[in-house]
Formats: sequence, structure tokens, C-alpha cells
Amino acid sequence: MNSLRTNKILGRFGPLAVCMYAMLCGLSCDLTDGDPVHEAQVEALGPEKPGIPVGPFHRAGQPCTVCHSRQGPANSVFSMAGTVFAAPPGGASQASVGVENAAVGIVDSTGAPFLASTNCVGNFYVAPDLYDPTFPVLVAVSKGSTSVFMVSHITRETSCANCHARAVSDTSPGQVYLSTADVPTACPVSPITPAQ
Repeated sequence: MNSLRTNKILGRFGPLAVCMYAMLCGLSCDLTDGDPVHEAQVEALGPEKPGIPVGPFHRAGQPCTVCHSRQGPANSVFSMAGTVFAAPPGGASQASVGVENAAVGIVDSTGAPFLASTNCVGNFYVAPDLYDPTFPVLVAVSKGSTSVFMVSHITRETSCANCHARAVSDTSPGQVYLSTADVPTACPVSPITPAQ
């Protein structure tokens, strides 16, 4: 289309013409503000727990990068994040205790390593400006003389909890955990995540 004709069309029909013109040119035109799948994932997380402010100690055991991605709604973006718990829960009805100061070692497909550390509720997170791994990645978690190596690699998932749900099932190996008796004593919030 020549530019004079294009300008006439755009002037006459406004935004509808812009969208139609973009579609004709092979571009996409999204008339909605958000991604309904992502919005449903955020909604499924539910409300914040009472007494735990939004910040590094909230939503232990939930898939962090549902909100902490470029899609938001959180302001900070994580390249990887998760929670490490002490011992596997006996079942979905039991509370889980976070492991403080566990080392989360990550090595990406280029061989680039990174070491993150958990806070007192067991949460760890990695900002992309510090480490933006090239998938697939391998992960190991350790504290003291206890270490756990993930048997398989992670192909693209950035949140531990998207695969590691509370209870073991056909689709989940259960929570990420270390067998340790350590219970954090000085934490601004309870390190115990109640059964969901």
C-alpha cells in the first residue's frame, strides 16, 4: 500500500484500521491488556497470608516466578526462585519448616555456576542481573554435611514449586527439602508454612 492511501485509511477508521493494517502486514494485534493464562495463574495463588508482609519471606512454597516475571504483577523479576524445606512433609495436611542458610547451587548449560542462599523461611531467589542461566540447568541443595542433587536437569522452569508441589504425586516429586533438624530461631515471620 502506498503511504497516502494508508494515511487515509488510518485517519478514517482510527484504531480499528491500525489493527487491521497490522494483521494484513503479518503482525499480531492484541486488543486485550493481559494474558488470560498468566492472570489465572496469579489468581490461583490466592491472597497473601495474614501477618506476612509482601517481601522476601512471603509465599514460601509457592511458584515465585508466576508473579516475579516480566509479566508481573511483582515489580522485581527473578531468573530462578524457590523454597527449601526441612524433611519431607508426612502428607499434604502437615506444616513445613523452612531451611535457613541452605546453599542452592546452579550450573547452566554453558557451565556458568551460581550459588544462592535461603532465608529463614527457606526462600531463595536470583535476579537476572546477577545470574541469567542458559537452560537446561542442574541444581544441588546443601547445608553442612547434607546435600541433595536433583537427579534430572531443569529444561526451562524458573520456579521450583511449579514442579515440586507440597505432596508427592504422579506429577510432582514433592517439595524441595533437606533432612535437617535445624529450625530458624530469629526470623521476622514464622518459618513454618501451614498446610494448604
